[in-house]
Amino acid sequence: MTDRRAPRIIAAVGALVKHGESSCACMPRTVSRTGAFLLTKTRWPPDAVLDLEMIRDEQRFTIQARIAFAADDGVAVAFLDPSPEFTTRFQRFLDQLVARRPEDDALAEELENVLSWKSDAERGMRLI
Repeated sequence: MTDRRAPRIIAAVGALVKHGESSCACMPRTVSRTGAFLLTKTRWPPDAVLDLEMIRDEQRFTIQARIAFAADDGVAVAFLDPSPEFTTRFQRFLDQLVARRPEDDALAEELENVLSWKSDAERGMRLI
């Protein structure tokens, strides 16, 4: 059984990750007040510190995060030392996401499909 520090939610948000001079756009699969799982092909070194910006509509949240672990479809990050102000604002943001509109679920599914790094063609080639 996994002991989670905070409940995860599926979120239709965008994310921009910066590490050194490089950056990439990705989509969080899940988000909590303590971290996120980012769908991405990009791999950073274990424990690397990233600058993470999450974006939805006109709201933007920027925080440093540490790579907690990597999986086939992305990486888990833990937020580093969020300020009390960030935590309060971000929790309100998460509460709004939980009370999201039904069309947000469709958008999240569409974004996950677009960002999926295993195309139908790749899956078909593996079956041959």
